[in-house]
Amino acid sequence: TLHTNPPAFDFNSLNCGPNDATMQMMTQRVYVDLAAHERANMLVKEGSGGRIKPRAKIYCHVYTTNKQRVQIQAIRETWGHRCDGFHVASTVTDRSIDSVHIPHEGKEEYGNMWQKVRAMWSYVYVHYYDSYDWFHIGGDDMYVLVENLRLYLESEDIVTASNGGEKPLLLGQQFYQHGNRNASYVTGGGGYTLNKAALKALVTSFPHCAPHLVSSEEDLLVTRCLK
Repeated sequence: TLHTNPPAFDFNSLNCGPNDATMQMMTQRVYVDLAAHERANMLVKEGSGGRIKPRAKIYCHVYTTNKQRVQIQAIRETWGHRCDGFHVASTVTDRSIDSVHIPHEGKEEYGNMWQKVRAMWSYVYVHYYDSYDWFHIGGDDMYVLVENLRLYLESEDIVTASNGGEKPLLLGQQFYQHGNRNASYVTGGGGYTLNKAALKALVTSFPHCAPHLVSSEEDLLVTRCLK
């Protein structure tokens, strides 16, 4: 029904410029750039003498609870396996859906997401820091185009911005707290991505960056801890 009779949207009422990310997301068709993905794979396979750098290795982790098992199964059957590594931080450990119970301070509730995410990042740092180049996190309601993400992370702009991986990078959609452009942060709604340098900087900041705060604003706090 949505294909044959889509609802009308009044884009003129949106307070967005033509290059605004929200406007682009609502008006442009999303597709997986499989051709570029295959070309990049072929370059690595045909590279000689180690002159071609291997593809970026991405570790993906998702926060959830055991009540959302159906959504996790959908992730595993669609985009989850396209990451080089994947696990789910849940309230139980269940190998059949790649879920791990990662204890954290305080209650298991939305209002305490900061403590849950702190524990998740600490877990990833201890177990996977040496094996991957990038680390992506988000909720059980996100969908990641992993091929596009990998191409973006391998782009010249990102390689240059990270100074070859030496400079910490936090990548995602920028929001402004209460509309204040002097208080920007990367929203966790669609997930966000850290390189190795940012992961290390974030986890080593935890002892002195809001260590016992109870808050749902984990994305805002991650951004603050990295500033």
